[in-house]
Amino acid sequence: MRKLLLGLFLLGSLTTLANTVDVILPYDTARVISSDYSTGGGEKTIVYLEVLVELKDGTYEMYTSSDVSVAGFFGMSRWTIPDRFRYIKDKTGNVRNRIVVKW
Repeated sequence: MRKLLLGLFLLGSLTTLANTVDVILPYDTARVISSDYSTGGGEKTIVYLEVLVELKDGTYEMYTSSDVSVAGFFGMSRWTIPDRFRYIKDKTGNVRNRIVVKW
């Protein structure tokens, strides 16, 4: 039974392989300075994304986002690392003081 559950969870998790993660940046972002994605060492259930941006007023802000990885529950979260992160600046003015990550 455990192997069946593991197989089902991994099948659902592995569909995220080779996906593009869209990161919506605040509307007043001038540029992205750096970004860091952490799988938690392959054995953690939470993955993190940190993005350091420069705002148009010259200040710098670090934003973080996290998500739960089912594969991490089974010690395999590194298998689901996305192949690309796409950074999109919000043009509507709705995203302020945060980032929106579409895992």
